[in-house]
Amino acid sequence: MRTIIEYTKRYTEVAYMNNLLESLIDDFRKMYDAKFWELKESTYESWWEGTLGRPLIHIARHPHDLEYKPGVQKYQRFWPYYREGLSIDSMLIAMINDMNHMRCYGDGFPHRFPQFGAGVLAQMLGAESKNISGTVWFEPPDEISLGSRDLNLIRSEGSSYALIYEIYERMAEVFPSGLVQIGMTDIGGSADILNSFSPAGVLLMDLYDKPEMVKDQLKRVHSAWREVFFSYAKILNRFSPGYTCWTPMLSKKSYYMLQCDLAYMIGPVMFEEFILEELKESSELLERPFYHLDGKGQLAHLDMILSIERLKGIQWIPGEGSPPLSEWPEVFRKISDAGKKIQLFWNPDDDPFLLDKIADQIGRADNICVVWADTYRNQSSVDELLGRFL
Repeated sequence: MRTIIEYTKRYTEVAYMNNLLESLIDDFRKMYDAKFWELKESTYESWWEGTLGRPLIHIARHPHDLEYKPGVQKYQRFWPYYREGLSIDSMLIAMINDMNHMRCYGDGFPHRFPQFGAGVLAQMLGAESKNISGTVWFEPPDEISLGSRDLNLIRSEGSSYALIYEIYERMAEVFPSGLVQIGMTDIGGSADILNSFSPAGVLLMDLYDKPEMVKDQLKRVHSAWREVFFSYAKILNRFSPGYTCWTPMLSKKSYYMLQCDLAYMIGPVMFEEFILEELKESSELLERPFYHLDGKGQLAHLDMILSIERLKGIQWIPGEGSPPLSEWPEVFRKISDAGKKIQLFWNPDDDPFLLDKIADQIGRADNICVVWADTYRNQSSVDELLGRFL
């Protein structure tokens, strides 16, 4: 049996952590009050609606080498790297403490989301999670063939779905309404989720050998994606100023960065048969869908992607070893000429005139959103960029 001393110690620890969380949230509210968020909401809505007349420039300089108060953990970008058994409140304390030390410029705002790995829906459907080299990967839990696998959402206590749901619920309890922007967890793309259940290359062969099976399983994953997104969004809408995801573009209407990294490895015929329809269906679910175009191997599909009427824009990432963003004028022109918006990542320590160059290439800048939400050294590049465009 626990002694009175043990109970007292536990009560004291809980009270301290509650007070610490409240204190950190109060500090956050003082820095980012209702007027701050009203301005951000108005600015981003004007950009989405095409009336802002300038690009969005979201710069949030992340802290490093922080000193931590007793009870404050170091913030982990991937939450599975917190020690086993750490309470949700301890994770929230680490997150808010980190957000309190961000420095935001231009259209930037403090933003975090519970990151359990890119494509965490795979784990929610039964895949195993592996912490590898500072990131999180998902693998098949066994050798069952893809066609025999039961891809239903696991909602039971202790599941990743239930844990993230509990995290969002706790956020809704403690965060002041409309004053803390928390994003959607990285659900992933349906085809990429399906690929997490296939050993290397097997899904690509199944596209040829078992097309109907693949399509049936894609429908199951898509159904689970829809349930996860809207169940979490319902909680987030109770306290967050708007929608964000791992790419922090604030939106009062439903927004998510759709993706299919598998598309890099298939040709246009298979993309049209297996991927395009699912992207259209996902786009119909959202009011402001974007697409994550990752790598030059996906450029073969760009015309089809741009044909999705409801799609609002493209995030272009050339990929490692490719020419820099400034050397893809034909891609940016094609996106812009199709009436879509453009989102790109800009590191202030790299080309300080990247946005200027792309604006010259396409003849406008008002449909571009530049984001950098990490550490950097060259503050003068940021200040000069803001002076030219804001």
